[in-house]
Amino acid sequence: MRRAEGQGPTSGSVRDDGVVVGPAHRLGVEAERVQEFYKRHWLRPVVLSDDVFYRWQFLQAPEAGGRDHCCVAIDRHGELLGVMGAQPRPFELAGELRPGAELTTWVTAPEARGRGIGRAILADLQRSYDVLVGLGITEAAIPLYRLADFGFLRAIPRFLRVFDPEAVVRFGEVSRLGHRLIESRPPRRVDYSYERCDAGELAALLADAAPGRQGFVRDARHLEWRYLNHPVFDYEVGRLEVGASPTPEARAALVVLRVEDSVAGLRFVHVLDLIPLGTSSADPWPGEVFAALDALLLEHDASAADMFSTHSGLNGALQQAGWLPLLDESSVRFPHLFRPIEIREPASTSMVYWSGSSFARLADLGRVYLTKQDCDFDRPTVAGM
Repeated sequence: MRRAEGQGPTSGSVRDDGVVVGPAHRLGVEAERVQEFYKRHWLRPVVLSDDVFYRWQFLQAPEAGGRDHCCVAIDRHGELLGVMGAQPRPFELAGELRPGAELTTWVTAPEARGRGIGRAILADLQRSYDVLVGLGITEAAIPLYRLADFGFLRAIPRFLRVFDPEAVVRFGEVSRLGHRLIESRPPRRVDYSYERCDAGELAALLADAAPGRQGFVRDARHLEWRYLNHPVFDYEVGRLEVGASPTPEARAALVVLRVEDSVAGLRFVHVLDLIPLGTSSADPWPGEVFAALDALLLEHDASAADMFSTHSGLNGALQQAGWLPLLDESSVRFPHLFRPIEIREPASTSMVYWSGSSFARLADLGRVYLTKQDCDFDRPTVAGM
C-alpha cells in the first residue's frame, strides 16, 4: 500500500488493487453515504444511520472542524467497501497530549470481506493517530485488532449502587447474599450542595480539577459538546460539594448524570463522569464525596445507579462506598441495556486500545480514566430515540 499525496479529495492510502483508504472528508465520501452504508450492512438498526446524530457525533465534535474523519475504504469506481467510525480527540498520556481518536462502529461490506479491507482501515488509523481506543468489540473483530497490536480488555469494570432492591429485582436478580450486601452498606446521610452547570461555567470549574489524570481530554469544549449539546440524551452536569455551603477545604467533584426514564417503577441513573475538584492527587475521591453522591442520587429518586470505570483509584473508592462490582459479584445480575432490556454476561462491554509511542503507559489501565462518556459508549439505540 502506498500513500497518495496532493490528490485533493481522493488522497489517501492506495492499494495495488486500486482500493483507497483514508478519512471520508479527504476521499470525498459524503456523510449521507456513510450513514446509508451503516444502515445497509450493520446487523441491526444503528443510530449512526440517523443524519442528526451522525453529524453531531463526527462533524460537530470539537476536533473535527466540521469534517468527517471516519476512516473509509472505496474501490476504483468510488464504491464504499468499509468504514470505521473515528472521532479525533486528544489523549493525555504520560504527561503529554497525544493525537488520539475514539473509535466506534466498524463494518465491511459482505462482498469485500476477505480482501484485507479491515486491516487496511486499522493501519491507516494507526498512521494518523498515536492513541486509539474503541469500546463494544464484536467477537469477529477481536482477531483483527489483536493482530494489529491492540490491547484487549474483555470487560470494563462496572459498579452498581442499589437503593431499592425490590425495584431492581423486577429487571435483574438479587440473591440472599446480594440483599445482605446491599443492606450492610446503606446510603450515608450528609449535608451537601449541588449546582447545575451551563457551558459558561464549565471552564472555570475544570480549572480547579485535580491534575494528573490520563485519558481523553475533558476540557470545557468537549464536555459542552458531549453533554450539553447531545441530540438525544438529556445530561445533568453539576458541581457536587460536601457540606451545605462552600468552604476553602470543601471536597467537591464535577458530576454528570443521565436518568433513564422510569420503567415499571425502576428509576435508574447512570453516573457518566466523576471528576475531582480542588482535591490532592493523594486522595482524589474521598469518601465524603460518595456520601454526597448517595444523597444526590436519592434526591433524584434513584432505585439504583451504575458507573463504568477503568481507573483503579476510583474503582476502589466506589467499592469502599458500597457500590457492587458487577463483574465479580455473582449475587446481583442487572441489565446492561434498557431500550430494550438486555442482561449480558459479562455485565459490561469490551475495549481495545493502542498507542504507537506509549503502549505500556496506556496498557496500565488502572491509571487511565475511561468511563461511559468515552468512545460513544453511552449511545442511544434506535428503539430509544
